Amino acid sequence: MYEDFEFDDCSESYSNDIKEIEQVYGVLAVELRFLKLDLETLTHYGVYKYVYRHNKEIIYVGYTSASSRKGIIERVECHAKESKFKPFLKDTDIYFISLRNNVEAKAIESILINQYKPILNTQEIKDSKAVYDFTGVIDGTWKSYSVITNIQEQICKRKEYLRVLDKSLAIIHRVSQDKGDGLLSISAVKRLLQKNKETDFNHYALQRDIDLLERAEEIIKYGIHL
Repeated sequence: MYEDFEFDDCSESYSNDIKEIEQVYGVLAVELRFLKLDLETLTHYGVYKYVYRHNKEIIYVGYTSASSRKGIIERVECHAKESKFKPFLKDTDIYFISLRNNVEAKAIESILINQYKPILNTQEIKDSKAVYDFTGVIDGTWKSYSVITNIQEQICKRKEYLRVLDKSLAIIHRVSQDKGDGLLSISAVKRLLQKNKETDFNHYALQRDIDLLERAEEIIKYGIHL
C-alpha cells in the first residue's frame, strides 16, 4: 500500500515516537489507577446532604453503604431522576463526608435527619442509639460534591488519552508493517496517510487516522494540560 512513497527527509522517517507514546501511556495508566482509588475511597461509605443555596437549609440527608456499587455517585444519579428532587436541584449544593463503615454512616444519617428534619426525607428515621459521640465527625469538614465530579472528569480525560494513544500505536504499527522499513515516526506515518488519501476511496478513514495521530502528538507534548 505504501511501498512507492519516498520520504523527502530520511532523518524524519524514524524516531523515538513509539517510546514516547509508551512512556506517556504508562504515566497516564498509573494516574488513572490512583484516581480510581481516590474516588472509591471518597464514595464507598459516607453521608451526603442537599443544602438549599439561598438559606442554607438542609433539605435531604442520605448515606451510602457497601451494598451501593458506586456509593454516593449512584445515589446522586438516582436522586436526579426522582420527581421530588427535580424542583430543587438547580438551587441546591451537595456536600458529603467519607466514613469508615456502615455503622458510622447510618448513625450520622439518623442524627442529622432527626436534628434538621429535612423536607425531602419523608421516611421516618428512629433516633440512633449510637455508642460513640459523632459530634466531631458531623462538625468536621464537609466536602463539596464538585470534588467527586472533578475526579470523574480527570478519569474520563485519562481514559480518552489512553484510547487515543492505543489507537495511534496500532496505526503506526500497521502502516510501518505495510511499508516494511521498520517503525516509522508519527510525522512519517501522517505523510504516508495523507499521500494515500489523495487516491484511496476510503479517504474518510485515513483522515480519521491522521486526526488521531495529531491528537496523540498533542497528548505527548502537553499531557493532562490540554
